[in-house]
Amino acid sequence: MKTSARHLVIACAVALAASVTPAFAQSVSNLYVGGDPVHFSFATGVVPDSLVTDTNWDLQIAGTDIKPNGIGVLLAQKYDDLAEAPAEGYQEGGIRSAKGDRWYNYDQQAHFLWPLPDHTLVFLLRDGRYAKMEISSYYHSETEEVRYMTFRYAATKPGVRAF
Repeated sequence: MKTSARHLVIACAVALAASVTPAFAQSVSNLYVGGDPVHFSFATGVVPDSLVTDTNWDLQIAGTDIKPNGIGVLLAQKYDDLAEAPAEGYQEGGIRSAKGDRWYNYDQQAHFLWPLPDHTLVFLLRDGRYAKMEISSYYHSETEEVRYMTFRYAATKPGVRAF
């Protein structure tokens, strides 16, 4: 098997990140979520429909609905302040807070949607990893078209709750 320079750089970056922190953090800009459900992996990004299996995706996003391949919860806590995933409170299906809140506010007269400030989605995934996610926008950063999600996330190793 050939090893390219790119693979070595990626391997070194992942090894360095793992030695510094138990979580792997990334951000995604302008992910279109308005058509068919998008399957997203915290490890690899968007999973093409033709390659989706029961285990190679972490989130299914369709419009404003976010369903984890596991369980999740919406916390009224800032993303940067959340150092550890909670031990309980998770639910299956569409993610809401303990009070029933969704991850966004919606103005019906203006037809405008914006993420709840200081809220973080947290997931316990099928493979035992935890992930946290903060959605910053539901509009394309340049064209302002709706259903283009921008978010950041951090995912842990299996069984590790610390971000």
